Amino acid sequence: MADWTWQNSSTPSFTPRRQIKELDLYRQEEAENVQRVEKLKAEGADGADIRHAETVLQEAKKMVPSAKERTGNTVRDLKDLTNQVKEMPEMEGDENLMHAMEAIELAES
Repeated sequence: MADWTWQNSSTPSFTPRRQIKELDLYRQEEAENVQRVEKLKAEGADGADIRHAETVLQEAKKMVPSAKERTGNTVRDLKDLTNQVKEMPEMEGDENLMHAMEAIELAES
């Protein structure tokens, strides 16, 4: 029989979706900070302002690999879990399993 936490939880399918959105936001933040630094340099802004903007950019750049790693780990764990339960007869048509498989597909696209 399937594990209770699998049967009664939608968390497995929502976690990768949330992490994918988080990763997209970090990428967007990085791009915005690159533009901000370039704009400050083009406008001849104060050196301190440029250095601060570059520091913020570096912090944003650090978040992307971290978010990628977390998302990858979650998807790998979710794949392992779905592979364990999808062959169980009682899991046929299970809504949480279907959502989890959709989340894996989304993460891999």
